[in-house]
Amino acid sequence: MTATASPGRVANGEPGRPHPEGPSTVLLKNVYYMLAYAFTALETGEHRRLAAEDFDHAHDLLAAVLAEGLDNQRRRGFERDYESFTEDLALVRGRIDPAATLRLQARRKGLMRCGYDERTENTLMNRLLKTAALRLILHGDITSARRTRLKSTLLVMGGVELMSASELGCLRWETLRFHRGNRSYRLLMGVCRLVLDQRLLSSADGAVALADLLDPQELSALYERFVLAYFRRHHPHLRAGAPWVSGGIEDAPVFLPGLHTDIVLTGAARTLIIDTKCYGRILGSRFDRQILSPANRNQIYSYVMHEASDPRQSGREVEGMLLYAQTTVDPPIRETWTETGHRFHVRTLDLDRDFTEIAAQLDDVAALLPPA
Repeated sequence: MTATASPGRVANGEPGRPHPEGPSTVLLKNVYYMLAYAFTALETGEHRRLAAEDFDHAHDLLAAVLAEGLDNQRRRGFERDYESFTEDLALVRGRIDPAATLRLQARRKGLMRCGYDERTENTLMNRLLKTAALRLILHGDITSARRTRLKSTLLVMGGVELMSASELGCLRWETLRFHRGNRSYRLLMGVCRLVLDQRLLSSADGAVALADLLDPQELSALYERFVLAYFRRHHPHLRAGAPWVSGGIEDAPVFLPGLHTDIVLTGAARTLIIDTKCYGRILGSRFDRQILSPANRNQIYSYVMHEASDPRQSGREVEGMLLYAQTTVDPPIRETWTETGHRFHVRTLDLDRDFTEIAAQLDDVAALLPPA
């Protein structure tokens, strides 16, 4: 991976400055990469083909991901599940509804009311796929080749119904369940959500504001999952996880909140606790001076002190880091200090860079935990 400058600094080592477009924007491909890492879809291999393409609009990027995903699902077979049907039939099929059948007989219909289950591709996730693809075809700013490809794929989904506006309005995306059999749907459902929530905003130069794609909670969760997934994939020796911190807590009352970390990297001799932050501002003002959020600083300090008191960390160095997504109004930050015998770091991750530079910044974080 190549990078012309260290994070937060220009090539000659001088402090950097905010990106003119505003560091809350990200390159279009990075939206896909973040989704792919967060939803563990990089293992499927479709990203290799997409990484070689250029996209001018957010819709075109999402259409490319959906087209790849739909083609892939068509080859391996779309998800199927049982759907219940009720029908008046001359021959018995499934279960007979006695009361309804008697009413039919009273009207001399000669039919029986039957209820039966049938395996079908008309599942919720397939319906979302078809609805999102059709919306991109009809209303998306996508290339004609991508539009044609989506249309041809949708021809094989004739038995899948579209989602109505009312169904989409009451849909709870977090209730979608994934397992080994439908793991390839994870990334596709994330893309469908971006399309169907109608919160896309593309700019003339091909950049898209990620904050306009997701609400603040979703954005923070995506950022956290992306960073954690990156370390798990590219630095497995660090044992990346997100455990609860329990050291130093004794006889805690039931109302005491738990300490749940975002990311913990465990190296050979050091442990690094990372708290990811994806807000509109990093530095606040107090008495005409820019300061870091006291709440954020106290939070990471508490995590480190509790973890350091855990007997399992005996003889190991425990460090803490606040890893902010670069904002439009704050300069890049790369600072380290020692407090009560522990090292603390504050860094920013500029998502408006080429992905190789984003990866280099994360690799630089991993380098804080050298091998034995």
